[in-house]
Order: sequence, then structure tokens, then C-alpha cells
Amino acid sequence: MTADFISTMYQNNHLTASTSRQVKGVDSVRPLAEELVSQLDDAFQPDPNPEENRRLFTNMKVGESAAMIMIMMGWLET
Repeated sequence: MTADFISTMYQNNHLTASTSRQVKGVDSVRPLAEELVSQLDDAFQPDPNPEENRRLFTNMKVGESAAMIMIMMGWLET
């Protein structure tokens, strides 16, 4: 999923120039995708408190979170 997301952003010229230069083929997307997965895992880390989980995650969407993370990492043009 993250590799597809990054590839789509690349194809639509939404990646920053420095990030686009890293994409030289399918295999070069993998490290970026793995980093994005790691960041998403951190962002969606559950809290031990179920009520806090509902508060934190009720309106979170993976695609929107991925885009926000990519912006914060300087991968997407803003």
C-alpha cells in the first residue's frame, strides 16, 4: 500500500525534487515505503486506554495520515 501511494505521488509529480531523484525504479521505492510504514506504525500505536484510542483514532484515515507524514518528512510538495 505505501509503495503504491508513493508511486502515485511520484507519477503525479507531487514528490519534492530531492525525493523524486531517489525513485529510479520499482526497487528504489521500497526503502521509502518501509520508512513510511515505520512512521505510520508509530502514528497508529495504540494507547493502553481504550477510551483514549477512540479519541485518538476515530477520525484518522491512513491515506491522510500518510500524506501528512510525507509532508512532515519533506517528501511532498506543499
